[in-house]
Amino acid sequence: MQHESNQITLETATQFVKGVGPSRAKGFAELGVETVGDLLEYYPRDWVFLPEVSKICEVRLDREVCLVGIVEQTDYQPYRKVPIFEITLADDTGFIRVIWFRGRYLMNQLEPGQMLLVHGKVTKYKYQLQLTNPKFIVLKEDQPQGPEAFSGPVYPASAKLPSWQIKKIMRSNIVEFAKLSPETPSCPA
Repeated sequence: MQHESNQITLETATQFVKGVGPSRAKGFAELGVETVGDLLEYYPRDWVFLPEVSKICEVRLDREVCLVGIVEQTDYQPYRKVPIFEITLADDTGFIRVIWFRGRYLMNQLEPGQMLLVHGKVTKYKYQLQLTNPKFIVLKEDQPQGPEAFSGPVYPASAKLPSWQIKKIMRSNIVEFAKLSPETPSCPA
């Protein structure tokens, strides 16, 4: 459906939503989202609330932290009883060891030079602070980096349309979408 005026309706094709365009509209179509009405019913699959991003020099034992840094090196140790995949994560204040038990699957996902957000509990091994089996997100250059970018809804996504882009589109159009909602009757006092 071609949209001729600037007014958004429930039948407006996603292509005409601010921040979408033809390319992202194809990504939405692959997810079964063709109109603004579909978009309003495209619910998050999860919600994530992460702590503020900390600097590596600020981490403390037994605290939940969220860190953003560059993967300096990777190492897979298959010869142990429980194989370990290890990275060294660095920011401008220091570095920290990050390990995943049975993490062989990460060998093809994480490599030196990537920017990574990790979230987990700080532990200690042989007098050295580390994160063990943290959750992580590989960050892209065009991806928002502030703390608000990491908390909030997590949408079902695809390779063409990552969750953070869907979140950004929803956030930037929320005022316009709210106008489509029918008026809620007020409750008697």
